[in-house]
Amino acid sequence: MLDAATPLAVPEAEVLAWADLDLPGVVWALPARPRLVTGADGLPEASLLLYRRGRDNPPEGGQLALTVDLALTERERAAAAAAGEARRPPVQPPAPPPPPVEVRAPQWFEAAVHAEFLPGLAADGRPSLVADNACLLTLQLDAVQAAAAQQAWEAGFPEATIELDGSIEGAIDGAIEGAVHGTAAAKTTQATQTTQATHATQTTHATQTTASFTVAAAARTAVRVPLRLRGPLRLPQHARTARRTDLTL
Repeated sequence: MLDAATPLAVPEAEVLAWADLDLPGVVWALPARPRLVTGADGLPEASLLLYRRGRDNPPEGGQLALTVDLALTERERAAAAAAGEARRPPVQPPAPPPPPVEVRAPQWFEAAVHAEFLPGLAADGRPSLVADNACLLTLQLDAVQAAAAQQAWEAGFPEATIELDGSIEGAIDGAIEGAVHGTAAAKTTQATQTTQATHATQTTHATQTTASFTVAAAARTAVRVPLRLRGPLRLPQHARTARRTDLTL
């Protein structure tokens, strides 16, 4: 379980990371900002479709689509693993070395994504809430929006931003102490016997003992860790050409 009280510093990358409450060889980590998903062809998962009547006329409409997620790069994953390794206790020979640190994606409770391409041109979506928490955003464009989106696309979206608001599942360990008091009654029997064989007396005394002790118990509380991740949306030049489609009606 993600230890909400123990965030880890990852100085070599823009990564948020936490320790695990039970497993010292596990680190929970994600990028500090959303980013465009990279497709199998190595290009960002973003596309612009424009349609127009006549080759030289302005667009009459279109569609803008992109997929964002919180997947770690190999460099970021290695940096998060190094942060987890740094907090492990040293191994004393001849004990074997522990297995490599495992980096896991946090478990999402809720999330929403908002992409702002231009003032007045935005899209919202709900991510998957599993693994890299991918989210597909689509925006249907009218004539005015299509013309603005075309200009922004050709410039690489210089003003665009992506923001993810949500929370992940975690827990906090604590201790609970309680004083317990108990009272016990015990009987002490004392027998006396006279010199006369036919006469005997027995007296019984009751005593009371009070005990006081403290019980300590570990407590684990499930919590939600709120996150607001925000970053720029940039489209490289080679992707602007490959991911754009113009239809002439």
